[in-house]
Amino acid sequence: MIQYLNTVSHDPFMYEDTYFRMPDERQDMVWLAMLDNLIEKGYAFEIDWKENYSSVNSIIQNLLLKWGSSREHNDDAHLYGLDTDAFFPKINSILESLNYIIFNLDIDSDSYLIVMAPAEYQQQLLSLDPRIKKY
Repeated sequence: MIQYLNTVSHDPFMYEDTYFRMPDERQDMVWLAMLDNLIEKGYAFEIDWKENYSSVNSIIQNLLLKWGSSREHNDDAHLYGLDTDAFFPKINSILESLNYIIFNLDIDSDSYLIVMAPAEYQQQLLSLDPRIKKY
C-alpha cells in the first residue's frame, strides 16, 4: 500500500486509473487512494448519507470479524429508526464496550467513509489528520 500511495503522490492519474472516483485537482489524491484501498481491503466502508441502520449493521459486524472479534454488538433495537448522523455516535457507544471505535474519514462528499479500529488507537488516529473524526 505504501508503494502505491507513493506512486500516486508522484502521478495522480494513477489514482484515476485504479478507482471509481473522479476527483478534481484540489483534492488530495493520496488521501483518496489510501481510503479507497482501505475499502478494497475490507477495513473501511462508504455509505450514502441517507442509508439506514439496517444496511450499516451487517457492515459493522463484518468489520468486527475483520478485526478478529467474534463478539456481536447488541442492544441496538433503538437505532433502526434514526437518521445516519444520529445512529453513528450511538453505535460508537455500543462498540466502545467491545473496545472498538468507528471514525469518519472526511472525503468532502455527502457520503460517509467509516473505519473501525481498536479503542487503544483512538488518540493516535485522531492525531494523524484533521479529516479523521470520532463519531
